[in-house]
Amino acid sequence: MLLGFNLGSEYWAYEGEIPLNELPTVQSMRYRLGADSEWNQRVAEHRAWRPFLKGQFASIGIMSLPVALPNHFVDAGWERTQMGWKSSFLIFVGVSVFGACLVGLFFVRFKLLAAALVLAGFGWAMPMRNSAFNHDFESLFYIGIPLVFFTLALLCVHRLARAREAMMGLAAMAWLVFVLSSFQMSRVGHDAAAALEESLVRDFEVIRSLTRDRSVSVPAYLRRNLVRLGQAPYAVDFYLANSWRQGPDLADFVLLSREWAESRPLLTPENRVVFLVEPFSYWDIVAEVDPPAIANYFDVQMDVR
Repeated sequence: MLLGFNLGSEYWAYEGEIPLNELPTVQSMRYRLGADSEWNQRVAEHRAWRPFLKGQFASIGIMSLPVALPNHFVDAGWERTQMGWKSSFLIFVGVSVFGACLVGLFFVRFKLLAAALVLAGFGWAMPMRNSAFNHDFESLFYIGIPLVFFTLALLCVHRLARAREAMMGLAAMAWLVFVLSSFQMSRVGHDAAAALEESLVRDFEVIRSLTRDRSVSVPAYLRRNLVRLGQAPYAVDFYLANSWRQGPDLADFVLLSREWAESRPLLTPENRVVFLVEPFSYWDIVAEVDPPAIANYFDVQMDVR
């Protein structure tokens, strides 16, 4: 129902001018489900079953290790299979935990429910591997595996050690691990990145008030930097939703980062990260840049609104 509502909203947002099968959401569904041959070729190395499954089991390994452990891999991201022996260790943990869950299914009372918890993540990842291979947050669908694993482990310990004192001690240890893991997670928060993102939002709010319904030239290096900072390839398009991108020779304004904006006449002097200047300032900069570097500085291809 929600997906249908979103598709309907998207269709009416385009005033019915775009056919249903060409809507952005439908196109996204096509390549995520593997129906886009061009995209399949571009990501062939990552969507191949061997590297894909290695990445999925590494994610399960990360989720199955308490963050209280020293040098946890919580920040591994989608590069979880590119860390040498650490990747091998994570894959080993993931496969072992998953295997233990499969074996444990034969000994639990509610087999069908437990199996659904264990296998639900693969029910998403397998058909959606064009999306799951590089979106590490989609590993949340595997949450049932560590839940079942630790449940089985506690049940096993309970059967082996029926003494009340032993179970109370185990509960205290589990509580301590949970508290320490929560504390460690609170320290993982990307404070520096969050502060930078907050500054970016404020800067673009000022810029957007000046560029509404006007054209803006965005340097290629600046777009790349914004992608690295926020891992959001469409960040500039989002921030400048009320304007459109244009080549530097035709644009009304030019975006600059701090290193290029020093000693320049700025239209947004109070900004901290991204600055807006008039086109003539761009030509002043070009005069100071070696000709081979100019092509790298600006993306001369025009983006559509």
